[in-house]
Amino acid sequence: MKRFLSSVCCALALWLAMVVGVSQAQAQNLTVKFTFTDASVQEVKGQSTLADAFFGIDLTRVQELEISKGTVVADDWTTMKNSKSNLTALEKFVITDDVTSVADISSGIFNNALQEITVAKVEKLLGESLRDL
Repeated sequence: MKRFLSSVCCALALWLAMVVGVSQAQAQNLTVKFTFTDASVQEVKGQSTLADAFFGIDLTRVQELEISKGTVVADDWTTMKNSKSNLTALEKFVITDDVTSVADISSGIFNNALQEITVAKVEKLLGESLRDL
């Protein structure tokens, strides 16, 4: 019985570590400001992912995108890459110093329309991250 309980405790501890690890790998509490080609501005707060922040936004009209709070994770860069064909007007991309952390930037994320990029707290630019600029 002791051995069984020990095994259950180990399994539970492993499961808990995995759950905590997964939740830490997800973006949390993102604040994203969109400035559109007509100079209007929309800010969304408390988003779990960049994909959630993009929901309902006409990405073809986004001229500036600023992330000012939260944690930017690898999945958010994948969202940027997958949205690249819609972000054709994006000229300025900013992640401010107020974010908690930023995952390494992978390649193929930005269009060549981008004129200005500021990314605080990033540690690595992977591959040819800025090749198309």
